[in-house]
Amino acid sequence: MALTCSDLTFPYGQLDLFAGTEREEQLMGALDAIRESFGRVAIPVLGKGTGCVETEAGITECKNLSRYKHHLSLIKPEEFSMEPAIVMKEPFTVIGYELRTTTNEGKNFREIPEFWRMYHEERRGELIPGKKHPAAVLGICCDTDEKTNTFSYIIGFETEGVDSVPDSMVLKTVPASKYAVFTTPEATPAEFVRTIQETTGYIYSEWLPGSGFACNREGCDIEVYDERCGEDKACKQMDICIPVQYSLAEVAQ
Repeated sequence: MALTCSDLTFPYGQLDLFAGTEREEQLMGALDAIRESFGRVAIPVLGKGTGCVETEAGITECKNLSRYKHHLSLIKPEEFSMEPAIVMKEPFTVIGYELRTTTNEGKNFREIPEFWRMYHEERRGELIPGKKHPAAVLGICCDTDEKTNTFSYIIGFETEGVDSVPDSMVLKTVPASKYAVFTTPEATPAEFVRTIQETTGYIYSEWLPGSGFACNREGCDIEVYDERCGEDKACKQMDICIPVQYSLAEVAQ
């Protein structure tokens, strides 16, 4: 099967589905090739402090892709369209396991899938106290340091509070933000990863540039894996939540 650039866009928790297979080798090899070609690329406005500059043509160019590098889709998904729910979410607290990783040399693409593998293999979710919604596992990107290209990825659950936080876990407050919430189309287990890839590619290559929104870099990207994608489900879905704010161009109008 030919590998296309759309294969490079996927939530971190899914790559481990290909672990140890020829498909994993294809993906990692393609990622290495894409990383080597990254110099100066055009992407949607990501907000202040991302190293982005707006050209006369109205295109934002960015040398420092930071945590947003893993969202780039170099081709547009065909025959794929959806509109998100725009919701305002107040601050909430998450408890779980934290991985500090970096986009340098693509380490995040290797470290986060391994992080998910260990989470499932060691049944770490069962050890997390104070779950507000036990059926909804969250994958959260946060605390980006653009100087070092590092960020945190947390696997955990929303909580209303705990008496104490175990030494191996962290408590993180996710700030208030407006979110664009995309729900992936229903898909069989065999097609589930592909629909997540296509949804993520659509968000950044199709929806965001013409939406009037920009990414809110103070917010956290959130993946929601709940009962809709349980092992017993014949058709699976999940949510991709992107923190957004009105773009400067939209405010000026």
